[in-house]
Amino acid sequence: MTFKEFKSIPFVKGVSWILLLGFGAILTLSSIRYKKSSYTSGLYIVIDNASPQSLITEADIHETLMSFNPEMVSEVALEVLNLNFLEHYLEMNPYVESSNVYLDAQNGLHINVVQRKPIIRVEDPYEAGYYLDSKGVQMPLSKHYSVRLPIVTGRLDPYIEEFLDYDDHNLRYVFEMARLIEGDDFMANLVEQIHFSGENELTIVPKVGPNQIVWGESGIRNEKKLKKLKAFYKEALSKKGWMLYSTINLKFKDQIVCTRRG
Repeated sequence: MTFKEFKSIPFVKGVSWILLLGFGAILTLSSIRYKKSSYTSGLYIVIDNASPQSLITEADIHETLMSFNPEMVSEVALEVLNLNFLEHYLEMNPYVESSNVYLDAQNGLHINVVQRKPIIRVEDPYEAGYYLDSKGVQMPLSKHYSVRLPIVTGRLDPYIEEFLDYDDHNLRYVFEMARLIEGDDFMANLVEQIHFSGENELTIVPKVGPNQIVWGESGIRNEKKLKKLKAFYKEALSKKGWMLYSTINLKFKDQIVCTRRG
């Protein structure tokens, strides 16, 4: 019997396949053991939405990693590195919206962080002030950085995570106004402060021009009020001067009521 004929025997062919599979499994296990016994070769941090007014920096991420594992910023054994848990740990930071942690082919540890975007600063009469991000999530004030945003004052309900689900929670009215300001360049450049009164009315303190703009109840004709205000600034104040009036009142339907200075 020739070797070729011997290999054609079904039993021999089956054994050959088993040996090949076994050899492949050994190589795979050896590769896994080698990978687990390896160490990270470098740390690469990327912060999305970063700006000069960011509330979180690479130094903050380094500090978070140090609290997680002091070896993380240099090298750490892959066998003790839990990427999913590390992502969860990073997202416990109130300034982090999401994170993505992975290893490249050379064992480089990559950490991509998306930071939350604050849109207003709330001066809460019941507790320390805080930021609200674009999704209505509360963020504490930073000890190191301050973002220049419209400041909210007045008789506000205490923050709760579900405040957007309640029609009678007045923080919702303020947040709706903040979203309107965020989405409009004219308002973003105009508004310095938003005050919420006990009658559920909003008053805007502009950076320039009149002392105050009485907006009225938030959520009622917001888009129409914004259109009227833009037209008034363009047609009236640009010709008569921005300092002519002390108050602009938008709360009345289809009209603007102004009070002259003095």
